[in-house]
Amino acid sequence: MAQATPKFSQSQYDMLKRCSEKGDMTEWNQWRKDNPKEEIFLEGADLRGSHLQRAFLSYAHLEKAKLMGAHLEGAKLYEAHLEGANLLAAYLNGANFMFANLNDAILNSADLKGAQFFNAQLKGTYLIEVSIEGASFEKAIVDGSTFLWECKVDRRFAHKKGTNFIGVGLDRLRIDSATKQLLEYNIRRRNWEEWYKEHRFLRWPVKGFWLLSDYGLSTWQVIKAFMIFAVVFAALFYSWGAVDYYGMGIKERPGVVSNMFVLETGDPVSWCEVPIRALYFSVVTMTTLGFGDMYANVAVFSDNPYANARSGWGHFLLMIQVILGYVLLGAMVTRFAVLFTAGGPSGKFTEMDGKTKKKLEEIRAKKIEEI
Repeated sequence: MAQATPKFSQSQYDMLKRCSEKGDMTEWNQWRKDNPKEEIFLEGADLRGSHLQRAFLSYAHLEKAKLMGAHLEGAKLYEAHLEGANLLAAYLNGANFMFANLNDAILNSADLKGAQFFNAQLKGTYLIEVSIEGASFEKAIVDGSTFLWECKVDRRFAHKKGTNFIGVGLDRLRIDSATKQLLEYNIRRRNWEEWYKEHRFLRWPVKGFWLLSDYGLSTWQVIKAFMIFAVVFAALFYSWGAVDYYGMGIKERPGVVSNMFVLETGDPVSWCEVPIRALYFSVVTMTTLGFGDMYANVAVFSDNPYANARSGWGHFLLMIQVILGYVLLGAMVTRFAVLFTAGGPSGKFTEMDGKTKKKLEEIRAKKIEEI
């Protein structure tokens, strides 16, 4: 069977190359505005290293085009046909690939920061070691032959959108565990942030719960929160007891916790051991959820206002700490659930400094030279 002749317009190619050499797409873009219905046929075109920044290439036929190392920053490629195109190490920052067909295309080592791939077709597409910080692949169409591996992902945080893979079947494509966890984090965080907008009164407690584990991504975040709460409550219990025992001279049940300064036998506890007992009580309260050998003081004399108040506050503080213990336990279980289903450790979000950026540029330049 005879192979179909590539659809290729020499005049369009010459104009595009001319604009590339000048580094100015004005002529091409003006022609495109004047001829919006004329089809662009550049199938198999050799545009390696071309400067096509902000070029109007929507609906263009660029099947199997050679775009290795090409500069397409801010280019408009809406519904463009890029099946089998080679975009190895290309610069695609902020480019618009919405609804474009990139099936079987190669984008390895490309720079896709801020690029838009909404509803783009990525079946059989190779995206290895790609920079996708701030890029949106929302509802992109993938399959088992799509390859997404060791990509540079940025975190969704506050007003920073981060890499967006909402509506993409991550379980269908071939993806490394580290990258997958980071993308799932951004998806999970965005979904919950949308939920917060609809539940104004519940948003703060729910948001606080998720922040304890950084939306299920950080084990250390949960441990750190536990340590902070344990130390804060220990300091509070110790300080109250110290004021009673050392400052006010109360020898019977000082503070809000029993047996901290004075044992049941009436013997005083060594001053250097009291802080340890305070921390011990705080940790036991949070881990055993209130069951331990020390407890909140109970007012012995009902006609003593201070003793009654102290007893009431002691029970209230312990109740708050037990609730926090339950919440932290839930956060840790959530984190373990993510770990057990992840298939491996998570990667790290990209924090692009000057040194890292320079190194990536050197790697990209080397790959372009090899072409």
